[in-house]
Amino acid sequence: MTTNWVATVRPRFGWVADRLLVYVTGGLAFTDQRNRQTSIVVVNGQIAGPIGSFDLSSSGNIGAVVGAGVEYAWTNQWSVKAEYLHFDFATVRASAGVIGGIGGFDGAVMNSSWHLTADTVRVGINYHFGDPVVARY
Repeated sequence: MTTNWVATVRPRFGWVADRLLVYVTGGLAFTDQRNRQTSIVVVNGQIAGPIGSFDLSSSGNIGAVVGAGVEYAWTNQWSVKAEYLHFDFATVRASAGVIGGIGGFDGAVMNSSWHLTADTVRVGINYHFGDPVVARY
């Protein structure tokens, strides 16, 4: 199973103390998930051969993401942050018929499912563009 990219859409809700932000976050996650499976026949402990193989691409798989983090602004423009995120994507199911299988497996069906979860820790340095907005009347 491979994942080429992950994107999220999520707000942050938090508490501010001076220049420190402590927050929780959650929302939608999107990924491009690719799965490959090859099934084989084992007879009396010996590999008798493959009965089928299939690739499954699940582009745009949608799931959920939740997490928490901290961000500290050491100046008005610069901040450093660390956050933990947990991703949980929908189960992907696939079926494939076996054609030309060996040992009477011709016409058999392989059913598979994958459930992708991931945990990440991210650290970063942010630059905040522009001056603070001050209302003037």
